[in-house]
Amino acid sequence: MQTLGARPGPGPRTWAGLLGGVALGAASLTLLYLGMRAVMAIGGACADGGPYVSAQSCPDGVPLAMVGGIFGLFAGGGVVALFGARIGGGLGGLPLLGWPALFLSLGWNFLEFGLNPPGGGGLAWGWLICAVAFIAMGGGPLLVVLRTLPPGAGRRLIGPVPALVAGTALAGAWVGATLFGTIAG
Repeated sequence: MQTLGARPGPGPRTWAGLLGGVALGAASLTLLYLGMRAVMAIGGACADGGPYVSAQSCPDGVPLAMVGGIFGLFAGGGVVALFGARIGGGLGGLPLLGWPALFLSLGWNFLEFGLNPPGGGGLAWGWLICAVAFIAMGGGPLLVVLRTLPPGAGRRLIGPVPALVAGTALAGAWVGATLFGTIAG
C-alpha cells in the first residue's frame, strides 16, 4: 500500500529507458573499438573520396560504424543520464564511466598494435606513446572515481540492479559486434 504523498518507484518504462541507453552505449563503444582495430590493421590511416587521394582506402563500412559509434555514445550517455537520474541511487552518473571505458579500450588497441604492428618490423613507438596517453586518460579518472566512492559503496555493486546493468552492457557489446560484422563484414 502506498502512503499518501509518497512517490512511486520507477516504472518499467524508466527501467527500459535506462537499460536501452546502456545497451546503446555499449554497442556504440564496440563499434568504435572494432572500427579502430580495422583501421589499425591496414596501417592506421585511410580515407575515401574528397579532394585528396589516399594511398589506402578505408575498409568497407568502417567509416559508418565509427561515426555511428561516436554519435551513439553521446545518445546512449544522454539516455542513461536522463533515466538514471529518474531512478536515483547514483545511476544518473553511470555515463561518467563511459570516459574510462572509451579511453581504456582504445588504449588497449594502441598497446596491442604498438607491440605487434601489422607487417611486423618491431615496436610501433607512436602507437605505444598513444597507448600510454589513452590509458592515463582513462585510468586516471577511473581511479579518481573509485577513490571518491563512500565507504561501503562496493557492497552496492552486488545485487540485481548492477547485474542487470552489466548484463545489458554485455548484450549491447554483442549487438555492436554483430552490427559491425554486418556493416563492415
